[in-house]
Amino acid sequence: MNLYAFLQSLGIANLAVPGWLAVMFTFLLAWFVTWRLIPAVRLFALRVGWADQQRAAA
Repeated sequence: MNLYAFLQSLGIANLAVPGWLAVMFTFLLAWFVTWRLIPAVRLFALRVGWADQQRAAA
Protein backbone atom coordinates (compact mmCIF):
# COMPACT_ATOMS: atom_id res chain seq x y z
CA MET A 1 0.00 0.00 0.00
CA ASN A 2 1.46 3.33 -0.96
CA LEU A 3 1.14 6.55 1.01
CA TYR A 4 -1.58 8.04 -1.18
CA ALA A 5 -3.76 4.93 -0.82
CA PHE A 6 -3.27 5.04 2.95
CA LEU A 7 -4.26 8.70 3.10
CA GLN A 8 -7.30 7.94 0.94
CA SER A 9 -8.34 5.22 3.38
CA LEU A 10 -8.21 7.81 6.17
CA GLY A 11 -10.23 10.25 4.08
CA ILE A 12 -7.55 12.94 4.06
CA ALA A 13 -5.87 12.51 0.67
CA ASN A 14 -8.15 15.05 -1.00
CA LEU A 15 -8.34 18.38 0.82
CA ALA A 16 -11.62 19.18 -0.96
CA VAL A 17 -13.29 16.42 1.10
CA PRO A 18 -14.09 17.36 4.73
CA GLY A 19 -12.46 14.20 6.16
CA TRP A 20 -9.17 15.95 6.78
CA LEU A 21 -10.97 18.50 8.97
CA ALA A 22 -12.12 15.71 11.27
CA VAL A 23 -8.55 14.41 11.52
CA MET A 24 -7.16 17.87 12.28
CA PHE A 25 -9.92 18.63 14.80
CA THR A 26 -9.30 15.33 16.59
CA PHE A 27 -5.55 15.94 16.71
CA LEU A 28 -5.93 19.50 18.01
CA LEU A 29 -8.50 18.50 20.60
CA ALA A 30 -6.28 15.67 21.88
CA TRP A 31 -3.28 18.00 22.01
CA PHE A 32 -5.19 20.69 23.91
CA VAL A 33 -6.69 18.29 26.46
CA THR A 34 -3.29 16.70 27.08
CA TRP A 35 -1.59 20.09 27.36
CA ARG A 36 -4.13 21.26 29.94
CA LEU A 37 -4.45 18.06 31.99
CA ILE A 38 -0.86 16.81 32.33
CA PRO A 39 0.18 19.41 34.95
CA ALA A 40 -2.94 18.73 37.05
CA VAL A 41 -2.49 14.96 36.81
CA ARG A 42 1.18 15.31 37.76
CA LEU A 43 0.38 17.39 40.85
CA PHE A 44 -2.35 14.97 41.88
CA ALA A 45 -0.01 11.99 41.49
CA LEU A 46 2.66 13.69 43.59
CA ARG A 47 0.13 14.56 46.33
CA VAL A 48 -1.29 11.06 46.69
CA GLY A 49 2.10 9.35 46.38
CA TRP A 50 1.60 7.72 42.99
CA ALA A 51 4.81 9.28 41.65
CA ASP A 52 8.29 9.61 43.08
CA GLN A 53 9.52 13.02 44.07
CA GLN A 54 13.02 14.02 43.13
CA ARG A 55 15.56 14.11 45.91
CA ALA A 56 18.26 16.75 46.08
CA ALA A 57 21.75 15.48 45.27
CA ALA A 58 23.88 15.02 48.39
